[in-house]
Amino acid sequence: NIPQPTFSAIITHAQPHQPTNNPNSSKFAQRCGGSEICPRCSKAVYAAEKVIGAGNSWHRSCFRCAKCGKGLESTTLADKDGEIYSEKNKNTGPNATNFL
Repeated sequence: NIPQPTFSAIITHAQPHQPTNNPNSSKFAQRCGGSEICPRCSKAVYAAEKVIGAGNSWHRSCFRCAKCGKGLESTTLADKDGEIYSEKNKNTGPNATNFL
């Protein structure tokens, strides 16, 4: 006679579903606070890859000058109309003016 294993389960009651206006439809992202959308590529930005600059969250690979493609630091950029530029190109964006 071989004893049969026994299993016990803990039953928890799930919280009722609450609708969200989060643009990210991923259930995981919604449960974990969601994610922001990168203004350059329009994809979700998660904490591990987030760079903050010009009032937005960006992917590190998207955080580049819109004119020359140079990687930027949050302290060395100029922003105009939702785009970011290097100091060198800050006067070459749309409607070019000295906007810093």
